Amino acid sequence: MRIAADPPRAASSMLQLTKKTEYGLIALIHLADREGQIVSAREIAAHYPVPKRLMAEVLKELCQKELVHSTRGATGGYMLARPAYAITLGEVVRVLEGMPTLTSCESLALFRSDAGTCDVEPVCPIRSPIQRVRGAIWAVLQKTTLQDMSRAGARARVDGAADPLVPIEPALAAEVRHFSPLSRRPRP
Repeated sequence: MRIAADPPRAASSMLQLTKKTEYGLIALIHLADREGQIVSAREIAAHYPVPKRLMAEVLKELCQKELVHSTRGATGGYMLARPAYAITLGEVVRVLEGMPTLTSCESLALFRSDAGTCDVEPVCPIRSPIQRVRGAIWAVLQKTTLQDMSRAGARARVDGAADPLVPIEPALAAEVRHFSPLSRRPRP
């Protein structure tokens, strides 16, 4: 049985993760909190309000993508395939849903063989700023590990370690905040 496709995303949602990816991240962070232990899909589903069947499907896919290992039997379950510090959120998002897009032209470029057919592309005022926003988001996802998101990561931050979730660069934040899609230049 497959997880039903998510409904189309609303135009106002920006980089909203699918339920499958959300459940995958929940499962992986749960496993990171119990690193080295075998944990069942039932245990993870009981800990969070997630149907056991859906959690089992997501874990099976994570196993196929080599992010977790499975053990069969009465005491079987799942454990991380690599240490939590070696798995990034970007990797998880990429293997479970691909690279999310911010604009329809990105969707065309990523999924169509006749990419580049956008009528506005040669003079598009939003392409470059949107690509920078996407790049900044992906940089944070690629830098953030499961360990950063786990209880161990939270304890390290309390003990004085730097927070891996770095703020967006000020210049990019200002550009995004003042960008008008109706003009080619940022507003003052």
